[in-house]
Amino acid sequence: MKFSNRGWVILSTMILITLAFMYYFLIYTENKEKEIIKDNYRVLVQISENIHQLIDGVKRQAETKLYSEKVNDILQNKSDTSKFLSFYLDSIRINFDSLRVSFHKEKLSIKYLNRASDKNKSNRAIRVKKTEYDILKLSKMESSDSLIKYKNSISITTDSIKNRNSKELKNDTNAKADSENKEGQIPDIKYDQLFANDLIQRKDVFNFIVISKLNKVDNNNSLDIIYTNRKGVSFISFGDSLLNQGYQKEIYKVDLGAAQYVTFNTKIELEGGEVLYLTGFISQEKMRDMKRSVSVYFLTFAIIITVLILIGLPLIKLKVMSTFERLYRRDVTLTGFSLIFGPALFIIMIFFINSNFIHNKYEQRDALKRLNYKLEENLNEEINSAIIQAKSIDNRRDDLLEENKYRYDADSLLLEFNYQYFNAIFWTDIRANLLYLVSFESYENIYVPNLMHRKYVRGPLTDEGYLFKSNGNKATLESIRSVTDGNYEVGLGMKIEPKILKESKDTLNILTTVFNSAAVMNPVIPAGYGYAIFDKKGNTIFHSDITKNLNENFLMETDGKLSSYTLIQEEFFTVVSYYRNDHYIYLNPLKGFEDLYLVTFVSRDYISSPNSIALSSTFVVLLFYFITLAIIYYLVYYYFKTSNRLKQKIFAFNWLRPYMSDPLWFEKRYLSLIYLNIVSILFMIIFAQFVNEGGFILINIFFISIICIITYFFVLSDNMPYQKKLYSGFLKHNTKKLIGK
Repeated sequence: MKFSNRGWVILSTMILITLAFMYYFLIYTENKEKEIIKDNYRVLVQISENIHQLIDGVKRQAETKLYSEKVNDILQNKSDTSKFLSFYLDSIRINFDSLRVSFHKEKLSIKYLNRASDKNKSNRAIRVKKTEYDILKLSKMESSDSLIKYKNSISITTDSIKNRNSKELKNDTNAKADSENKEGQIPDIKYDQLFANDLIQRKDVFNFIVISKLNKVDNNNSLDIIYTNRKGVSFISFGDSLLNQGYQKEIYKVDLGAAQYVTFNTKIELEGGEVLYLTGFISQEKMRDMKRSVSVYFLTFAIIITVLILIGLPLIKLKVMSTFERLYRRDVTLTGFSLIFGPALFIIMIFFINSNFIHNKYEQRDALKRLNYKLEENLNEEINSAIIQAKSIDNRRDDLLEENKYRYDADSLLLEFNYQYFNAIFWTDIRANLLYLVSFESYENIYVPNLMHRKYVRGPLTDEGYLFKSNGNKATLESIRSVTDGNYEVGLGMKIEPKILKESKDTLNILTTVFNSAAVMNPVIPAGYGYAIFDKKGNTIFHSDITKNLNENFLMETDGKLSSYTLIQEEFFTVVSYYRNDHYIYLNPLKGFEDLYLVTFVSRDYISSPNSIALSSTFVVLLFYFITLAIIYYLVYYYFKTSNRLKQKIFAFNWLRPYMSDPLWFEKRYLSLIYLNIVSILFMIIFAQFVNEGGFILINIFFISIICIITYFFVLSDNMPYQKKLYSGFLKHNTKKLIGK
């Protein structure tokens, strides 16, 4: 069987369309669904880890609060503080592992059980004595000047422990008998406050989440829903649905009546044997939309190609038509439209590809590189300044503790740096007990417990944490949340020459400073841009969104595509998916640190949005431009058109046909029109260079184009043969000239 040209075109088009649909439904959507399920479950696991960190942070603040209360109670109950006071070590030291978190129906409670000391501990006592100026407090006085005000306080030193016989300890033991085995409790926390965090709710992924508590009574299991961020819904329906479908499954479908959902389930095991289940709900409609979605760039490109094909259909018809078919005025008109509008749209497509895939790429590479280098420079300068500032305070510690110096001007302590601040500078012993403190913050009746859990405190001795080396300075860095108020801070610790205190015989081993970083905590950066500092495991240390500090794994959020690049230890630029959006990123090993990386990023959607708006606006303006020119032309054409009794239809573009009756005239006229085109284009380009107002440029283009069309019409129409001029005003005009002569 022999196919005509038209048959081959139709067959090839059908095959291409069929293959495209097969790939989309059988391969693309299936693979996309697997990726979505895998990513959703990964996000759920990250939420569970964030909940663990959230609980740990609450416990640390509770530890500080309970510790401060116990110290203050002891001080208030003892009238003669000049004498040595003995009491059990466990009554003053809060055991962090003894803090118990309990999830109730509507709130979370944290309790601490005071346990009786065993026989071995009964002979261990701690000496507490009143000393002056152990805690240095920077505060604002009534005047506007910021001054140092020394405050009397209590120094609790574990090195002062002395062995004493049971008789000496008897009175203190009886005094504390009532407090043994009693629970200390801090105020309960409501779940709406505890879980009001975007990193817990992750509304960008899940429609809503549910946190339920598993109860086991006589081998019977039940689920109590303790929290959900879905408003106006019954908890009972959740519990029944989750329990009936099987809470031990990781992924399953559930019908809540109003809608059907795909649920992702993970278990959270807590201390004390409590078990929580975290469930993320995604509507099946949303899942279908996600797996069927395609890139906006592919969609835009496909639309442009489709429009180009539609515009090119008249030209395709000329290719496939047989010799026996006739061309009509409609065919010629559409062909002319294709020749005019097609190249314009093709040029727009070229600009679209260049802007989004070439120009933007190199432009953002340079922008992200500059931002990356600047953040790195600022962070290094800030850390070096903080180390030098802390060492300066350390060198003046003995002078600051002299009794005759009651107050200092704060400016006399702060060195001349760009980063002239700190929250606290303190000294600890080898067991991470805080001994001395200089602070800008109020520590009224606040006593910080043991800081052994802080890597920046124990790191200088154990080589834990992130080691910083630069300009001869060396310190251990850690991103932390304050144990007193929960604020995000930077901790720096450095080993110093051991100093033995005369009064208490304690030894100062570690000098530390804590501050809110201006370099990496909410700095001023260009809108739409972000940054992150993470280690080789992907743990986010600092982030432009400060709530993601310590609550994100950057390598996992980027689908692990950066893991191989971190091994190279070289800076590079690429495009990755971050929070399900394509981002330009620039990654650079952080100077001064080992195994820390600084990445700057910006969303492609954010960068491409102006281009997309410009593309759509250009298309609309271009369409309006052609419509306006067509209206102007037809007004001129019908003004010079004459009617005839036969009502014969005249092709409106006859004058565009190149008539060669007079070759010399033809050559001169067309050369003049070409010169007119060149001059018009040059004028519009020069005008655009000197005039920045878009409206004036558009008016100039419209005005020049209208003048050119009218000029072309009058110049070329005059060259039409007699048969074509018969029904136009040009023949009458020439006849009048002849009669007048």
